[in-house]
Amino acid sequence: MSDSPAQIAEQLVIPSHWQRFRDSHLLHSFKKDKVAIVSFALFVLYVLAALSAPLIAPYDPYDPAMIDIMDSEIPPQWQEKADERFILGTDSQGRDLLSTMLYGTRISLLIGVCAVMLQCLIGVLIGLTAGYFGGRIDSFLMRLADIQLSFSTMMVAIVVLAVFQAAFGAELYADLAIFMLILVIGIAEWPQYARTVRATVLSEKHKEYVDAARVMGFKSRRIMWTHILPNTLSPLLVISTVQVANAIISEASLSFLGLGMPVSQP
Repeated sequence: MSDSPAQIAEQLVIPSHWQRFRDSHLLHSFKKDKVAIVSFALFVLYVLAALSAPLIAPYDPYDPAMIDIMDSEIPPQWQEKADERFILGTDSQGRDLLSTMLYGTRISLLIGVCAVMLQCLIGVLIGLTAGYFGGRIDSFLMRLADIQLSFSTMMVAIVVLAVFQAAFGAELYADLAIFMLILVIGIAEWPQYARTVRATVLSEKHKEYVDAARVMGFKSRRIMWTHILPNTLSPLLVISTVQVANAIISEASLSFLGLGMPVSQP
């Protein structure tokens, strides 16, 4: 018995992006993984706390009227000589630590996410090009990645930021510190993305769907970005979750050395 026109039309309806995501393996696996759900909930909690810092923070660490140097180094409330005004105590400048943590989380997340986005953009571009075209292009780009990997991120960041600070002065550096940290951390860590994407592209470019795309006359750019790249997203997501944490640690370490965010920034 043949299908009615209404049934045929229903079968021909192209599902929306939300319907594809709802029926995807990614969402199904996420719902079954309790650790992933709890971890994602904690991450969302941190992000919401950071975004709502002006609303929930007891004090504004950017307001000099709320800072008293006489309140410096006050311990948290569960220790002796604590002050009920400051739940987690104060720092050496007299700023409330709870407020500075809430405001500082915004800066740390911004630097971490933006640096990883820059890493991913550079790494994906180089990895796709090297893996798809191969030959001398692959050898040249991978040698660049090897050279970059021979230098540690902290060493490159310390040298670049120290030279910039000495050349342009501390005042200008304080204004551009967040952009410099994103740029330096992002450029220093792209080889991990490039090598991962290249390995995936080498295994994907000889499969049937890529050959079919070539037969249909698609250009290399479309095949790389539309057909091959989506199959590399799983390892990229795994790397990105780790790299965001590494970028935040690098930013905190550079700030401890006096080459990160200025002292006036929490």
